[in-house]
Amino acid sequence: IYFEFDKCDFESTTQSDNYFQESYSYLGSDSNARIYITGYTDAVGSRDYNQSLGYRRARRLQDKFTNKGMFAETILIKSKGEDDPVGDNETSIGRAQNRRIVVTIKK
Repeated sequence: IYFEFDKCDFESTTQSDNYFQESYSYLGSDSNARIYITGYTDAVGSRDYNQSLGYRRARRLQDKFTNKGMFAETILIKSKGEDDPVGDNETSIGRAQNRRIVVTIKK
C-alpha cells in the first residue's frame, strides 16, 4: 500500500479487501501465524517526524485489519521511517515508492 505525501490515509480497493479476507482466513487456520506491518516514509522532513508517520501508517492498516475481525494481538506493527528506501529520495517517483507499508505473514 502506497501513501500520498505526509498522509496515512488510504482508500480500500477490491484488491486490498481481497487481501484482508485472505489474510483473515489464513490466520484463522493457523493460530501461530502473525501479521507484521512495517511503515515507511520518504526522506522529506525530520527523522523523528518520519519515524512517527511510518508508525501512524502501520497503525492505520492495523486498524483496518482489526475492523475486519482480526485480533489485535496477532498484528505487530513498527516503523522504519525513512530507513531502507526502495526508491531514490532525490526523485519524486522514488519518494513515492518509499511512502509505503510492507505486510508480512509469519508463523
